[in-house]
Amino acid sequence: MVLGKFLHLKYLEIKLFIPSRSPDYDFCSLICFLDASPNLKMFVLRVEEPTIEPGLIPGVKIGEDFSSGSSIRKHRHGKLKSVIINGFRPWKTMIELTRCILDHATSLKHLILDTTDGYHRRRFAKCFPLGKDTLAEARKALAAIRTYIEGIVPAKVNFKALEPCNCNKCQDV
Repeated sequence: MVLGKFLHLKYLEIKLFIPSRSPDYDFCSLICFLDASPNLKMFVLRVEEPTIEPGLIPGVKIGEDFSSGSSIRKHRHGKLKSVIINGFRPWKTMIELTRCILDHATSLKHLILDTTDGYHRRRFAKCFPLGKDTLAEARKALAAIRTYIEGIVPAKVNFKALEPCNCNKCQDV
C-alpha cells in the first residue's frame, strides 16, 4: 500500500474474524493501514474468534524477548490519538502491533485493550457469563499486557486494560 493513500481517513475500524483454520494471522500486517492514513485519529481493531481447541492459536510464553523489536516498517503516526483493541489476545503479533503503535504514535492519548470482546460489561443490569476457556484466555491476555505492554506505555497516555467482570455469576460458568 502506498503511504498517503487514504489522506482524508480519520477513523478506521477493522473487524477480524479469525477462523481456526488460519491461526497464524500476522496482526503486524495491519500497520500498512496506519501508514496509508497519515491523518488517522482513531483506530479500532475488533478481533473475534470461534470456540477453538486450546493451543491452536500461537500465544506468547511469558518471559519471551521483545526487546529486539519487530520487522514492522516504522513510520510516525503523528495524529493518531485513540486506539482500541477489542478481543486482545496473548498472541505474539498482536503484542508486536500494540508495541509498534506505542512506539510510533507520537500523539497517542488513549489506549484501551479489552481482553473479553466487550462481553464482560453489564448490559441492561445483567452480566453475561463467560465460559471457562474465555476467562482463562482473558487472564493470559492480562498477564501478557502486564509483562510486555504496561511498562512501555508513556505517562501521557490514558491506558486501560479491561478484564472480565469479577461478579460471582460470571465466574461460575
